[in-house]
Amino acid sequence: MIAHLINKLYDTSKDNLDLYLPQLCYLIITKESEECSRMLQKFILWTSIENPNIGLRALHYFQSWSEDKKASYAIKAMEFYNLLESTLVN
Repeated sequence: MIAHLINKLYDTSKDNLDLYLPQLCYLIITKESEECSRMLQKFILWTSIENPNIGLRALHYFQSWSEDKKASYAIKAMEFYNLLESTLVN
């Protein structure tokens, strides 16, 4: 089910994606299913390469979540922040 939804996201216009970007990013760091999280990470990375403005916005979300030291997802947010940052730079 999740795989089907993520595949539909690839066909979504980038304008519509702006509406869902915070939720998609948040799912990456909070979803317990590793498979789902990896698929979302792959989608965000691909989208960031195609549209750097979306990548920069996503980078901002992950940076802010990684600074919440009391949150259980802070480490995961920092790890993806580093991956996303290196993807955008290269």
